[in-house]
Amino acid sequence: MKKARCTVPALLIGSLLLTSAVSANSAQTSWSGVTATGTIITDKNCPIVVESELLTFDINEFPQESYNSEYNFLAYSGSVTAEYTFYNPADYTVTATLAFPFGELPEYVYFTSEDLIDRYGVSVNGSPIQATVRHTMTHIYSGFDVEKELPKLAEEYIDNYFCSPDVPVYRQTYTVSGIAEQLGSATAAFVWSGGPKLISGMGGWSVPNGYRQRTHARNGDEITLWFIGSCPESVPWRLYEEAACETPADGAVQLTESEQMTFEQFALQSYDPDSGISQTDWYNSVVTYLTLHQSIYDTIEGVDGNLDVTHSLLRWYEYEMTLQPGERITNTVTAPIYPTIDANYSPNIYKYTYLLSPAQTWSDFGPLDIAINTPFYITESSIEGFEKTDTGYTLSLNGLPEGDLTFTMSESKNPAYAIHPLAIIVCGVIFLPLLIALGAVIAALVRDKRRRNRNNETR
Repeated sequence: MKKARCTVPALLIGSLLLTSAVSANSAQTSWSGVTATGTIITDKNCPIVVESELLTFDINEFPQESYNSEYNFLAYSGSVTAEYTFYNPADYTVTATLAFPFGELPEYVYFTSEDLIDRYGVSVNGSPIQATVRHTMTHIYSGFDVEKELPKLAEEYIDNYFCSPDVPVYRQTYTVSGIAEQLGSATAAFVWSGGPKLISGMGGWSVPNGYRQRTHARNGDEITLWFIGSCPESVPWRLYEEAACETPADGAVQLTESEQMTFEQFALQSYDPDSGISQTDWYNSVVTYLTLHQSIYDTIEGVDGNLDVTHSLLRWYEYEMTLQPGERITNTVTAPIYPTIDANYSPNIYKYTYLLSPAQTWSDFGPLDIAINTPFYITESSIEGFEKTDTGYTLSLNGLPEGDLTFTMSESKNPAYAIHPLAIIVCGVIFLPLLIALGAVIAALVRDKRRRNRNNETR
C-alpha cells in the first residue's frame, strides 16, 4: 500500500511580543505574555484536513505580575487546549510530523522548568503520545513566521555561510590602563574596516573609513573580542574623554591574552547537557543568535560573550501521528497560556492572543468552536459573537475567521484607567512652577484692570 510522509507544524503558542511601558515612578506597568497560534500545514501535498477544532481556554486565575519562587510559578493553572479532528481522505497511509511551539517564558517569569510534557502534553484519541521538547532561537520583535522558524528544527548542525563546527575562532582579551585619575573613566574605541568576522559585546556607528566600536572603560577593565576564521595581531584601540569619541584621552588598551578554539567549542561554551536542551538545538540557536546580531563591515555586535541563550529559546512539542486511509483521529494539545498584563487599569487588564490566520494553510478547515472557561469578564474581543454562559463564554464559527483572535479580560466588567499617585506628584512637580507663573500673570492682569477702572471712575 502506498504511504506518504508530510511535515505538519501545528503551532500552539507563538512568538513573544514585548509591550513594556514605564510609568512616572519608573515601575513597569505592563508585562509581555505568549501568543498562541492555530494549527498550520506547510506541505501543500499533504492530504490531511481539519474537520473541526474545539479551542478551550481555562482561565480560572490570572498570572502574578512577578513570581518569587518556582513553586508559585508552577502552581499557575492558565492553559489553552486545542482539540482537532483530523481526517485522511487519501487512499494511502500518511505519517505526519507535527511541531507545536509554545513560546518563551513570559517576561514576568524568571524560572525555567522542563516538566511541560508531564504537566500538559499531547494525546491522540485520548491516549498520551510521546513528544519531544525542542528549542530554537527566534527574534522576539519580528513576530512568528512559520516559513522562517520551521527550518530551525534541524536534526543536524546548521551550515551557516560564516561558520561551521571546525572553523577556528580566536578570543582576544584587552586590558585598560593609564586613564588619568581625575578623568576616572573613558571611552575605548576602534574603527573596524572589515576582514575576519568580528564578534563583540559593543555597539557603534559608521565612519568614513569603517565601523566604529566603542565601550565605557576604566583602569583594569578587560574587553574581549572574538574573531571567526582568522584574527589580526592587535586592534587599533583609542581612548576618548567622551562617548562621541572626539577628545583623545591618555591611557592604553593592550592585548593581554589570546586563545584559539573551534567554532563548535565557542558555541557550546555555556551549554549544560543536563538542561534538557539537545546539543544540536543549542548549537543551532547560537548560530541563529549571532546571525540576528550581524551588522556592517563583518561585525556581529551586542553579543553576550558567554553565549548563554537559555532564556531566549522558543520551545516546541514535536511528535508524529499516522492516519490510515479514510481514518479520523482526535489530536489534543494542551499548553500553558500567559497573557500580557496591563497594570495601567484598575483592576488589571489581561490580553490573550490566539493566531487563527496561519491555519488557512490547511487544505480544508471545518467549524471552529471556542470555549473560555472563566469567572472573569471579557472586556474586548477582536471577534464578535461571544455568548455569556454559567461557566464563561462560548462562540461557534462555521470556519476560520478573517483575522486572529485577541481578547482582554479583567475581574471587572468596566476596568478604569488608573493614574498612579506618583504620576500626579511628578506632574505636579513639573507643572507647579508654570501654574504659579500663570497665576501671577493672571493676578497682575486683574490688578491692572482694577486700577484702570478706579482711574476711570475718579475722572
